Amino acid sequence: MATDEKYVWGAGSPLPPIDPHSKIKHKILRDYLETYIKVLMSNVKIPKLHLSLIDGFSGGGLYQDDGIIQDYKGSPYILLESPFNAEIQLNQGRLKERKIHTNTFLVDIEPDNISHLKSALTLDGYSERFEKDIHFYSEDFCSALPKIVQRIKTIKGGERSLFLLDQYAYKDVPMKAIQHIFSSLDKAEVLLTFNIDTLITYISNKAANRKAIENIGLDTYIPWQQIADIKSTNKEDWKPIIQKFFAEGIRKESGARFMTLFFITPKGSNTWSYWFIHLANTHRANDVMKSLHWKHGNLFSHSLSPGIFQLGYDANQDTTVTGQDFLFLGEEHSFEAQTQAKVEAELSEHIPRIIQSSNSGISLEALMCNIANVTMANTDIVRSSLDLAVKTGDIKVINPKTLTQRTKGSAIAAQDVITPAAQKSFYFPISEKDDKS
Repeated sequence: MATDEKYVWGAGSPLPPIDPHSKIKHKILRDYLETYIKVLMSNVKIPKLHLSLIDGFSGGGLYQDDGIIQDYKGSPYILLESPFNAEIQLNQGRLKERKIHTNTFLVDIEPDNISHLKSALTLDGYSERFEKDIHFYSEDFCSALPKIVQRIKTIKGGERSLFLLDQYAYKDVPMKAIQHIFSSLDKAEVLLTFNIDTLITYISNKAANRKAIENIGLDTYIPWQQIADIKSTNKEDWKPIIQKFFAEGIRKESGARFMTLFFITPKGSNTWSYWFIHLANTHRANDVMKSLHWKHGNLFSHSLSPGIFQLGYDANQDTTVTGQDFLFLGEEHSFEAQTQAKVEAELSEHIPRIIQSSNSGISLEALMCNIANVTMANTDIVRSSLDLAVKTGDIKVINPKTLTQRTKGSAIAAQDVITPAAQKSFYFPISEKDDKS
């Protein structure tokens, strides 16, 4: 986590508190690492995996958690523990062990934070790995980045890397830094915190404001001359309009093929949210992250587009945080049911057009790559949404190796070819209940 006056680690000082909105980021990070490692190692013949894990704003490693005596372990510990846990799970019931080799880079601009982190890790038995596969940088992340990239490139198989850039606001990680990551490392991914509401709340066509956004490399995506008009004519929902420009800019300027946004709203009366952004060049990584957004989300929004829904987490809607039980009037009113219906409607607009326009058919994998940046649906949801069209014969799905035809959506494999049935125009029926919602 980025350094801020709230997050200070020093000798004799109490540990800073951990907030619920930070804990959800940590849950996603931990789940992502363990899940994606298992996906990468899904072929049982792969004997080992090399990973480089970078925490660009590590802090001091430990926090205090209300009501819990034991210290709460932050992101540096997650980067160290998750691969170890995944390796244990991979080797259950095996005689020949498979190995996960990691190099972990921990960066913080505050020397006291790095000193505290080293002390904490030493007490937990990690000191023998210092400067072997655990590396420390007491400096600004952008200054450390070239050295980290160069060191990663010397590690055999180490270019598969995940950068956790949990900056406090939005200014510490300009787009050129993320471009450098993706242009320099073959299999890089980035998890970026971007405090979008803080940024746009006071946005205006003034020199100082434009300069701040120019510094992060997103100024060319903002319709500066239209800002005042957008605010005056859309008094209730002008922020989502501006958010869309920033989202487009981040995706394009990052250099990554795939991006998914997860909004997080902290507990309290301040409803300003921030984005937890995942950037990657492989669809498999994007798909795993979307699955975790479904797992940990408790709210959806259509802030980026009238027809495209976005998942997020609001600490004020989390009963484990608030201690209050919300009354749901049946399953159809639950978060999961509502969101599933919205996504089905979303897919009904996109998928039929793509399949109809494919002359020789399209594979499921290619379809997912095509729609990845315009829907929060993962592969399992898309398979489910295709089920009715497969069963009614509105589309044909052929296994290219055996030339057999699939009979249900859940059976569609990545390389199966999807084509529209001759002389048919299929659609995804939306129930009357959903149509009225």
